[in-house]
Amino acid sequence: MAISIDIDKSKVIDETFERSKLPDVQVTEPNSAIRLDSVGVKNVKVPIKIWQKDGEIQTTVASVQIGALVPSDKKGTHMSRLINIIQDLADTRINADIILKTLEKWIEPVETSRLTIKIEFPYFYKLKAPVSGLDGVLHANVQFVGGIEKELIEEKPVKTNHKFVLTVDVPIITCCPCSKEISAYNAHNQRAHAIATIDMTGNFIWIEDIISAGIKAGSSCPYAVLKRPDEKYVTEEMYENPKFVEDVAREFYKHLIEDLNVDPTSIMKIHAESEESIHLHNAYALMVSKEATLDETIMRLIQS
Repeated sequence: MAISIDIDKSKVIDETFERSKLPDVQVTEPNSAIRLDSVGVKNVKVPIKIWQKDGEIQTTVASVQIGALVPSDKKGTHMSRLINIIQDLADTRINADIILKTLEKWIEPVETSRLTIKIEFPYFYKLKAPVSGLDGVLHANVQFVGGIEKELIEEKPVKTNHKFVLTVDVPIITCCPCSKEISAYNAHNQRAHAIATIDMTGNFIWIEDIISAGIKAGSSCPYAVLKRPDEKYVTEEMYENPKFVEDVAREFYKHLIEDLNVDPTSIMKIHAESEESIHLHNAYALMVSKEATLDETIMRLIQS
């Protein structure tokens, strides 16, 4: 719903006023000739619409960060034009193709050779209780990260590169195998996360399928609504299916490849993390790739 406010028209610049008379400081030369890889705005909240696997459209609220490369000979970027890009995506159905095409449309008006965007949002899904069958709504935290870059030769664009990465943080539960093994009864369990980061450039995977693969990798998963028979089932399921974070990371990776036919080379990161119930610290397992170098591992730790 639109909101209107009263405007003091006496303070509005006449439409015939030459824009050139208003100084544009950001295009002037900087004090220090240093390139900046990304300059922009972040934490912009907007509604977005996402296609669901069942064909329905889900509306959610996203936090958006967008930035432009600023060359060494310019002081800054066009912040208002970056907001225009976000407004183009707001309250509309978006996917990788739409996001990248929107960036491509705006890369010249922003006067940059590179644009990047990060869109974070809760993705809601329904999950029936295991015994009673009662529906409950939960969410996984999802992140879209996209970018477009125009390669320049003598200041003329000759090639456009683009990239789109999807991250899904799946809520799960883990039961500690060691605790079960050494205890006469019971074992400690806790909420945990199975997180996959996948290069979606030229690929397509439903968010729901990644959530299902993450749930399979855990001992069990959270439910919104549980009656006593459901609670008994979940408790016993966890106990009978203990997992270390190491197990979760490996099995999540395996399910993505074997069940969803994800190309192993497109899996950028698998991250399992449990909020330990008998410690104040968390336990985690990280897989960057099958044989990640030290540099690659450190970069993923920085990004975690």
